[in-house]
Amino acid sequence: NIGFINIEGGEPLLELDRLILLLKALNPKRSEIWINTNGSIMTRNRALKMNDLGVFGVMVSLHHWDKEVYDKFTGIKGSYDNAILALEIARKAGLSTAINCTGTQDLIFSGGFEKIMQIAKQHNLLVLEDSAQSHGAQLDCKKAGNWGDASGFSFYPGKNLGALGDAGAITT
Repeated sequence: NIGFINIEGGEPLLELDRLILLLKALNPKRSEIWINTNGSIMTRNRALKMNDLGVFGVMVSLHHWDKEVYDKFTGIKGSYDNAILALEIARKAGLSTAINCTGTQDLIFSGGFEKIMQIAKQHNLLVLEDSAQSHGAQLDCKKAGNWGDASGFSFYPGKNLGALGDAGAITT
């Protein structure tokens, strides 16, 4: 039994026929299935099809709060607006939604993470913080694990605070 499946890499919605075959092979009654997308080709029909096939939610990549910077990052004018629209389309189709964001040094030190969190609140999204390698880190007296609504820390042996086997912690 696999409790959580995240389908990502490239753009999963680009090869919709293959994605549908994969989703039909999975059992959504035993696994929570998420699709990680940039949102560029999200349509109402695609979102409804994913919902029909048992997809639980859609994570949309949003790596900067500023439209111009985000569009320059992706190299596609309008990609920021497409990402925001994809969140709305997915929610209206009955899918859970989340923002996937890479916390770069520039984003964090420029106050951008707080702006990403404001976008999440505007769209009624939770912020899940990946703190896997940030044990003890802090910015402006705010420690890692306290920025989002929940955070996950990894104690996998290869991480900077490793255990003797697979381990981790979640904070809320």
